[in-house]
Amino acid sequence: MISLKRNNKGELVPATGLRTRASSIYIPNQTDPFKISRSKFSDFLTCQRCFYLDRVKGLASPSMPGWTLNETTDLLLKKEFDACRANQTPHRIFSRFGLDHVVPFQHEDMDKWRNSLQHGLQIQFKDTNIILQGGVDDIWLDKNTSKLIVVDYKSQANSRQVNTEDYLSNVFHQGYKVQMDFYAYLLTEMGFEVFPTSYFYVCNADRSADSFDSKMKFYETLVPYELDTGWIEEKVIEMISLLNSEELPEINDSCENCAYAHQRFNKENGVQEIVTENFKQHQGKRKCPKCGSDQVTLITYGYPDGSPEVMEKIKNEEVELGGCCVDDNSPKWKCQDCEERFGKINWA
Repeated sequence: MISLKRNNKGELVPATGLRTRASSIYIPNQTDPFKISRSKFSDFLTCQRCFYLDRVKGLASPSMPGWTLNETTDLLLKKEFDACRANQTPHRIFSRFGLDHVVPFQHEDMDKWRNSLQHGLQIQFKDTNIILQGGVDDIWLDKNTSKLIVVDYKSQANSRQVNTEDYLSNVFHQGYKVQMDFYAYLLTEMGFEVFPTSYFYVCNADRSADSFDSKMKFYETLVPYELDTGWIEEKVIEMISLLNSEELPEINDSCENCAYAHQRFNKENGVQEIVTENFKQHQGKRKCPKCGSDQVTLITYGYPDGSPEVMEKIKNEEVELGGCCVDDNSPKWKCQDCEERFGKINWA
């Protein structure tokens, strides 16, 4: 997806690719308070390099359109639960899951806690300058234990019926568990007792309907998740250590953002990828048109990516660096015996 930068009037404006608010950029070893949201913490867990480039170097990722249908589901559910909250009565779904002793939690800061952009749940992490925050969807109260239950609304459209085992084992739902653990940790550090079981309120749209007819039917279910917050502090400490580092983390080999950035840099700088298989294919078959030698080396243009494989090939003279200036007449091969350069690069 290609995203264009627009202002609040919908007008196109220059996209700098950099953050402009100083409060969004962390300076290593700074002492001023710095907020890390739940989503940014998840970014750290996913790819440390992208997280570092974002929070420390100030790179702004391309924007994405909002999930307006999902947000509408959340909004309407919150209205339902707020009505029950005001009357301190169980929600309509509770009886199906034996939760008649549960009611939505009443607290003067509930709206703040649900506002992820302006406030959310917040704590200062131990004796550091890091403020952890996250906007929770809802919190319920177990009247039998007086403990709080963390809740997250999820909307989807899946032809398969939702069940706990499949839902929690889904590889794409592992981040959901991180959300729950993070919110539960914040509440605990804020001085609240948290019930060990949290719930995903899953709204699954019916895709088998014969027609739309200006309405969409959802099947609702609760998916219980046993919280695990024991791992969080260690990871937060690792994150803070990274924020205070002057070194750029290694690329995550599975990160598509890193891969795109790497390949785009290569293509824009005329770099031809150095692949062992391709080298072996050319080695011994290409001969110098001037002296006839088969000691011919592929010329690579642009900046080398610095990987051990590439640096080793340069050291062994298996590749020749051709510099950054490249055009249609730039040679593709170099003879190691007579130093003749010949052939033309293939831009395709």
